[in-house]
Amino acid sequence: MIGDLRHRVTLQQAVRTPDAGGGADLVWTDIAAVWASVVAVNGSARDASDKIDTRIRTKIRVRFRTGIMPGMRFVEGARTFNIQAVLDEEGSRRWLLCLCEEGEV
Repeated sequence: MIGDLRHRVTLQQAVRTPDAGGGADLVWTDIAAVWASVVAVNGSARDASDKIDTRIRTKIRVRFRTGIMPGMRFVEGARTFNIQAVLDEEGSRRWLLCLCEEGEV
């Protein structure tokens, strides 16, 4: 399993920062760079408002660490993986399986 961890991904968390107009901007902040296994599970495409909406579901496995939760994301180069669910595989606190959807939020 450790040999499958061949992708270097960056874990990011969204942070709201005040803007000049009294609102807030969403800024992604790096939390950690980790080794991961990245496996595409399935994908779908649909026509939505004259645009093709493509969704790729991906499983990302990393060594267990606290603090990873839905709403965060992994980034690898130009690819973005939005975390939808986080599972402690086997309940052993050894591996986390993150179910993700690829693409920008």
